[in-house]
Amino acid sequence: RTWEYFDLSYVPLYDYRATEVVDENTGSNSEIKTRGLRHGFRLALKTKINELVSFENLLWVRPYQSLATWEIDGGNLNLSNDMKFVFNLSGSLFLDYNLVYQYDKLWRTLSDLPSTNTINSINFRYDFDI
Repeated sequence: RTWEYFDLSYVPLYDYRATEVVDENTGSNSEIKTRGLRHGFRLALKTKINELVSFENLLWVRPYQSLATWEIDGGNLNLSNDMKFVFNLSGSLFLDYNLVYQYDKLWRTLSDLPSTNTINSINFRYDFDI
């Protein structure tokens, strides 16, 4: 295997969210504001498996920490993983398979949407120089 990069990182993030909430009974609007920290842990890697196949992955895990209580919420991870396999079909012609997985507890809490989202895609790509 040939590693192009392997990166483990920690990034502290300030998290501020303002969410408009509509009361179903009265129709009135209110705003919920939250402030906190997110501890951003990132794993990024890219490797060539063989001459025709390479693999890339970018994983972010960002647990939320309340500024009021300093408690870390293990369920509020704001997780995203972007995985890609690249197949060189011939010269500059490639087939890419991409899997993106996202988990955000706030999608369910604030919008009544599923807390997970998965996207699968297959792309044909031709690279050329300009």
